[in-house]
Amino acid sequence: MRILPLLLLPAALPFTVLPLTAAAQLVGVTEIQLSTPQHAGSDVQTNSLIFSPDGRYVCFIGDTETEGAGELWCADTDAGAPAIRVSGLLPSGSTVERPAFDDTGSRLFYIAPGADVQKENLFMVPPDGSEPPVRLNAPMTPAGADVISYRYIPETEQIAYTGASQVAGQNELHIVSIDQPGVATILNGPLVSGGDVLSYEVVAAAGRVVYRADQQTDGVDEVYSVLLNGAGAVKLNGPMVAGGSVRQFKVSTDGAWVGYLADEDTDEVTELYISAITGGGSSKVSGPAVAGGDAWHFTFSPDSQWVLFTGDLATNGWRDLYSTPSNGSQPIPNVLATQVVPAPEPPVIEAVPSLPVTADGSYVVFFSDQGNSSSRRVLRAPIDGSSPAVVISGGLTDLDRLEYVPEVDRIVVRNGSGPENLYSIAVDGSSFIPLTSFANAAIDVSGLTTPTGVVYFADPVVDEQASVFFVDYLGQQTQELSSASASFEGLTGSLFIPSDRGAIYFIERHGSVSLILYSFRLKVAELDSLATTELARLGNSFLVAGETTFLSIMASPSNRHQVAYIADKPVDEQADAYLATFSDIVFSDRFEQ
Repeated sequence: MRILPLLLLPAALPFTVLPLTAAAQLVGVTEIQLSTPQHAGSDVQTNSLIFSPDGRYVCFIGDTETEGAGELWCADTDAGAPAIRVSGLLPSGSTVERPAFDDTGSRLFYIAPGADVQKENLFMVPPDGSEPPVRLNAPMTPAGADVISYRYIPETEQIAYTGASQVAGQNELHIVSIDQPGVATILNGPLVSGGDVLSYEVVAAAGRVVYRADQQTDGVDEVYSVLLNGAGAVKLNGPMVAGGSVRQFKVSTDGAWVGYLADEDTDEVTELYISAITGGGSSKVSGPAVAGGDAWHFTFSPDSQWVLFTGDLATNGWRDLYSTPSNGSQPIPNVLATQVVPAPEPPVIEAVPSLPVTADGSYVVFFSDQGNSSSRRVLRAPIDGSSPAVVISGGLTDLDRLEYVPEVDRIVVRNGSGPENLYSIAVDGSSFIPLTSFANAAIDVSGLTTPTGVVYFADPVVDEQASVFFVDYLGQQTQELSSASASFEGLTGSLFIPSDRGAIYFIERHGSVSLILYSFRLKVAELDSLATTELARLGNSFLVAGETTFLSIMASPSNRHQVAYIADKPVDEQADAYLATFSDIVFSDRFEQ
């Protein structure tokens, strides 16, 4: 289980109420409405909040100025002023798409209609609005052509993008330098009629782009590598059997190797191949397969030395686990574990297995059904296959969560059958520690790992009234992070954890003695001190219809006490953007409001 930062969305609640007038300002918190003035019916797009990497700017998409036009707005987080529009004026019915900052935070990129509203172009603009947007892509010749996707390359200050710039409906791969807007180079070779670039990955370490396209034969997908200047293009796969295609490719972390799945040698038999990113021939590394057998999910180890993959190569219908050197030197892979997971019946999509590699690169840990779909355990195997895999999850037999924590060389697992509980297990098998000990099968538990411990939410007191807790990996300290107030009625929505995993953001619902008023409270808990701060509050009443809710939040990457959020605060169902900043020097008794 990999925990990534999530947008925080409110859970459905059983009442429909209108907001009260604006709540009193929280002590120590400065709040700014960023999307102002809003006209009647306007909205900020719920999941459009982004911060610059340094936290200086926060931006969002909304039709604040023109009804139905999703324009790009940005605010200086130190200025204490509403956001300004930085995109060009857009016609009603159009919107900015995929806004993203460069690595310095001094430039924004986005896709939107240009002078020809029927074509979507790629633009660059400073977030302070000091200069007008600049179109980066070359002119799109066909009517209705669009830029589809882009990737910024900070090492070379270039952007790779795809779009049908020459032939209608034919997606090609381009590159442009940000200091030479409009002067683009097509990176792919000539495309056959009907051919398209389907996917690509920029590999800055190698100065190349790897892409998959049916470039030479329509409907036959192959994988290619090309330098960022358009030179040195090579095909990485070998000759394709009739009906064969490359299904998927991945690049090693160091940028040296490309792995791909293809039915290259036998139609409808998917096998794993490795090629140097510069070409020179590919090697099949998945070994022989039984009738009906295929290679499936694969990944490179973090140190780029190994490829890990699953496949039903030995027994049709059972996915075993294999490893092989990334350089393609070993045609017969190492068998790390047999009968890891049974193949599902079509058309069920197989879940991608979690295959974390330990921090020293020596071991891989993984789930295994071990020939019995009702006995799901965690195993550890040396990545080079030098000794058999061993079970490290003790007597637990029905696990449904697995996350490796490199800081402590432990895994955290959850027992899937009631009662649900979390466990901390040393990868070397030296300790097995229950982190929770719930006996009631009705209690739901879900955890997120951090460098110092597990944050989990559970409903141990009142069914479906969740609280949030922190427990260290040795199970020696457990602390409730959500409110202990009598007015607390549980969490709403999901937890939000930033990329440094040093804090947790959550929303509480609180009632009142009168049973007429209630509120939603946005809080942050810092995981080094376990101190909790309230950042924003929305007030509601049962006496009127409608309800104000937090629709999404985004934490500043530079200040844990600063969040941007979207809520229908002043007008029910009119989404606005806000910036809340807590000054922790105002007073010391700030942990619970």
